[in-house]
Amino acid sequence: YILLKLGRYNLLCSIVSTLCHIWEQQLRIYLYNGLSEAVEIDFSTFAEKFDEVKEVFWVHAVDVTKFESWPKLKELRYLNNYIKHGPGYSGDKLQKLNPGYFKDPMLEGFDVNEKYKTTLLDATININKFDVEDYFNKVVDFWNQLPEEANLNYERFAKIKNRGKNEQ
Repeated sequence: YILLKLGRYNLLCSIVSTLCHIWEQQLRIYLYNGLSEAVEIDFSTFAEKFDEVKEVFWVHAVDVTKFESWPKLKELRYLNNYIKHGPGYSGDKLQKLNPGYFKDPMLEGFDVNEKYKTTLLDATININKFDVEDYFNKVVDFWNQLPEEANLNYERFAKIKNRGKNEQ
């Protein structure tokens, strides 16, 4: 039973992680395809960090942080990083956003993160299939919340492009 429970748990964690990575890759290719029509871009260095993805939306006058789906997608990214790396920065952020993930439903007041210090060797995150469905639905909502058209704001684009040159 314990091995089956751990297998089910690791499957849920793998689905969460895969969903997050698919969404991040979708974002990057979507933005690259749109922006590369207007300016020359090297894809290998384009929007490698998530803040850069938000900036590219910003140069198109789209503030994705205002989307209804954004808080849950931010949580998804913290959960993904916590699953991959264990306790640390993302785990601390995730615990503030969703403390229920860190509570053992059988042991009231017991923080599993404090005891196990791992995320994949033991079933330490209190996650279920409904959480996974919710994240999936928020990814779909995100794409539905994007405007049909977004025009490149060249002034904003120049600020970002010049800032990159000044840092080198």
